[in-house]
Amino acid sequence: MQMIHLRLVSPPDLAPRVVALLTGNRFVFNLVVHPGPAHHPDGDAVECDMLAGGANEVLRGLRELEVDRRGSIVIEPVEAVFSGIAAEAEQRQLGALAHAPVWEEVEARIRSQGTYGPSFYVYLVIAGVIAAVGILTNSQILIVAAMVVGPEYGAITSVAPAIDRRNVPRIRQGLFALTAGFLMAIVVTFLFSWAIRASTVSPRPTNWASGRCPRSSTPPISSPSSSRSWPVSSASCR
Repeated sequence: MQMIHLRLVSPPDLAPRVVALLTGNRFVFNLVVHPGPAHHPDGDAVECDMLAGGANEVLRGLRELEVDRRGSIVIEPVEAVFSGIAAEAEQRQLGALAHAPVWEEVEARIRSQGTYGPSFYVYLVIAGVIAAVGILTNSQILIVAAMVVGPEYGAITSVAPAIDRRNVPRIRQGLFALTAGFLMAIVVTFLFSWAIRASTVSPRPTNWASGRCPRSSTPPISSPSSSRSWPVSSASCR
């Protein structure tokens, strides 16, 4: 059973409507109201537990009441639940929707990824350099590592819902961060690759068309029991 804990701070004039909304929902349990003790923001403190599958409707109603703007909404996961009433409501009324994601929580995480500080550009440049090293050394592991280090996925997931919601400022910020970040990564990676190619530590390129490996400077290894010798190559060819 998946359940979340909801903590609200509601302005006093909205508190009766908030309580009515929560009381009238069959997926809300353990409702507790504390009139007036909350500060920053000031208002009534409201706490409850609700089934995750039915949370989207409740959270949508709270946002329509502007509780998130005039007060606050905090969502916390519940690790363990022992409630026969909640389990019965989940099985009989939710069914397959019991495992539905809480979209308000998903959107909040996406919005949190839409911040582009200096670390965003630094990690993007580092990812480009790692990918360049992977290409130069023919290392698939480094290519995958560059994909893991790169933070561009968070920017893309932030721009996508902004396009759906027509949030022009967030779209502009995301596209600018992606464009500027990739340009910086391209320039730094080009300079790094040029420096490596110009130095003596650059690996010899492999002729992919012929499938032949570059000649190795390592002397051949001779077998003590045979007159044959095998050259040792520093590159891996398929």
